[in-house]
Amino acid sequence: MWEFAAVAEEQSRHGVGTKTVRIVSYTRNVIALQHEEIDETLLLLSEARERAERAARAIAAAGGEAHVVEALERVDRDLLALHRRLMDEAIFHVPSAEQQLALGAA
Repeated sequence: MWEFAAVAEEQSRHGVGTKTVRIVSYTRNVIALQHEEIDETLLLLSEARERAERAARAIAAAGGEAHVVEALERVDRDLLALHRRLMDEAIFHVPSAEQQLALGAA
């Protein structure tokens, strides 16, 4: 990705490839926006987990009903799984062999 950007910048110095430079700039903006949205979503998931964990502890300490505490603990685990899934699928994503071949052909 960044090699492509370097090539486009080099081409633009020589007066060619202005469309390529715009594409690179657009791509960088899209990538930045994607990461910003992913970070915000991860933060919201983390905050929701903390809230569920706090609520489960507070209800348990107050002698609340066990099924409510268990439900909050289950939600905490589910939110952790969602957090990990988003990290794996969006940030640490490795394209499939088919996707890699398609990228290589482009």
